[in-house]
Order: sequence, then structure tokens, then C-alpha cells
Amino acid sequence: MQHVSCGGHSDMTQEGRDGLASLLKKRFADVDTHIQHLSLAYSLAIGPNAPQWPDDSVENHDQDSDISDDSEEGPDEDITRTLPPP
Repeated sequence: MQHVSCGGHSDMTQEGRDGLASLLKKRFADVDTHIQHLSLAYSLAIGPNAPQWPDDSVENHDQDSDISDDSEEGPDEDITRTLPPP
């Protein structure tokens, strides 16, 4: 097994950095394509009368969801509260 140092980028060769960058770009392209397919399927499923949201609404929603307020939850919304302790 190869030891990986967390000390910095100096342990990785230029060839390694280029290979990693290439791999990450390919993975990003694959994920982007998958998101586009999901977006198209979702758009077709909800139809043409769906509300149009700004592009940053997902980012804002993710930031807002970091702070949770339990007072807004109904009794059926959090099933983990009904589970017995392990």
C-alpha cells in the first residue's frame, strides 16, 4: 500500500497533478451530464407550467437548510424520533 502524505502538493509529481486534474475534469463532465439529464426528466415530469426558479436558489436553499428549526416539523416529518435507541 502506498503512503499518502498530507503535507502538501510537493509530494505529487507534475504528471500526477496533471493526471488528477484530467480525472477530475472527466468526472465533473460526467456529473454535469447526469444533472442535465435529471433536469430534463424533472422538467418533463412537472410540465410546462412549473415555476421558474433563479439559478442560485439551490445554493441559497442549501445554506438555509444548515440551520434547522424543529418547531416547524410536524409529528410525522422526522421518523427517526420514533425509532428506539440502538
